[in-house]
Amino acid sequence: MTPEQRAVLDHILSRALDAVAPDRAVHRHVRRNGNTLHIAGRDYDLSAHERVYVVGAGKGAAPMAAALEDILGDRVHDGVVVVKYGHTAPLKRIALREAAHPVPDAAGERAANEILDLVRTAGPRDLVLCALTGGA
Repeated sequence: MTPEQRAVLDHILSRALDAVAPDRAVHRHVRRNGNTLHIAGRDYDLSAHERVYVVGAGKGAAPMAAALEDILGDRVHDGVVVVKYGHTAPLKRIALREAAHPVPDAAGERAANEILDLVRTAGPRDLVLCALTGGA
C-alpha cells in the first residue's frame, strides 16, 4: 500500500468513526437556542419544565450524557447513566455508574434501580431525557 492510499484509508476510517461517535450524534440531533431545546425536529420549551433529568444505559451513554450536559448546562437537574466497566466519560451533573456487560451484575441492578427511583420523582412539569445505546 502506498503512503497516499494509506492516508486515504485513514481519512475514511476517521470520518466513519466520527459519524458514529455517540457524543457527536447527540450534537447533530440536539440543539439549544435559549429556552428552546430542539431534538430531532421536535421543540421543547425549557421554561415550561421545572427540572430536566437525564438517564441512560449502554457503552455510549456516558459520552451522550456529557454532550447533553454540554448542551443543557445547568438546566440538567440530575441524572444517572450506567455503562460497561471502563466506558466512562467525565460528567458534572449526571451520576455515572459502571456495571458488567453482557451478563448483568449486582452493580447493574443497583444502577437500574437508581434510574427507576430517579424517574419516579419526575413530575408533570419535568423533562426526562433518555440516552440508550446498543443492547440497552
